Amino acid sequence: MSDNITVFERYANKVKPEEDHEQNSRFANPVAGTQKPFYQAAEMIKSSKKQARLFIEYADGTKNSFSYAHLLETPCTSSKHLMLCFSHCILSLEGEGIEELLEPIGDQQVRYLHCYNSKRFTQPEDDALIIDTMTYESVREMAG
Repeated sequence: MSDNITVFERYANKVKPEEDHEQNSRFANPVAGTQKPFYQAAEMIKSSKKQARLFIEYADGTKNSFSYAHLLETPCTSSKHLMLCFSHCILSLEGEGIEELLEPIGDQQVRYLHCYNSKRFTQPEDDALIIDTMTYESVREMAG
């Protein structure tokens, strides 16, 4: 694999970003009278059973999963920024109300995280948890 191509680019879904991914979205809950589904930033499990994996859907529809066993720490530097530090990468989340995720992620009760994309989802309510951006950075990328 060329050093100029990331693993995401190599295996990326070749669908154009403007195409709708709602049929593949775990959060596809159509709003009456619209073509767009509701936006839900996180799916939290309300049981004592811990989740083994955390599933991610980025704004462009790219999906990934991470093992909770590799989650080392979750620094939350403000109400708008949370980092998930795994043994092999860092996943940075930015948005509104992000600090609400700190405890459920620490208890392995979050099954899915979903990044908001206004072209794909209805506008969330003013007080809703919103993940505006998710940034993946591997240990290799951090090392330079």
